[in-house]
Amino acid sequence: MPNANNILKSTLKCIREEECINSTWVRNPLNLLAVIKPYVAISEEEKNDIIKISIDNVLQFSRNDGGFANSLKDEYGTTDGCSQAIITRNALRDWVGLEPLIIPNTDSFLRTLQSAQKL
Repeated sequence: MPNANNILKSTLKCIREEECINSTWVRNPLNLLAVIKPYVAISEEEKNDIIKISIDNVLQFSRNDGGFANSLKDEYGTTDGCSQAIITRNALRDWVGLEPLIIPNTDSFLRTLQSAQKL
């Protein structure tokens, strides 16, 4: 993979410094990092930042109706927000070495994210 280390650096900079404004913003860096992961050495600190920041960001989109919004301005969960949250959940499960869940359970997912956020 050409420039994998540069991709890692710029993606980490984006995750750490840019404002997360929609649910796709959480998912896209995780997808990109999954592609380059076999080609770079990702430190434990970087891995922990990726996981923690992604969890914090996706929680911004959880809504009282049990769904996930697509943008910060959405009052209720949306189809796109929920699908992004499911994709993000499975990407985060991969980062911690767990198998993806086939049938999503939003309540348990939200509780898991909130528990992880306290770490």
